[in-house]
Amino acid sequence: MLKVGGILMKKLDPKKIIEAREKKKLSRLDLAYLAGTSVTTIYNYETGKTPDNNIIPRIASVCEVAIDSLYCEESK
Repeated sequence: MLKVGGILMKKLDPKKIIEAREKKKLSRLDLAYLAGTSVTTIYNYETGKTPDNNIIPRIASVCEVAIDSLYCEESK
């Protein structure tokens, strides 16, 4: 979990984004086009850089997965 502005937030899991994209047989270019963003943004998410979290719902929608499924599991 990350603390942002005093709020605990889950961290995106790059591997889960890659898995979701590959399961739909999409290239980074395909996903970027369908999610209305750039290939660079998709690359950044897939390499652990998260420039803009408002893209995540669109990525999840294109890949037909739940938004929460793209985040790291909480450790207990």
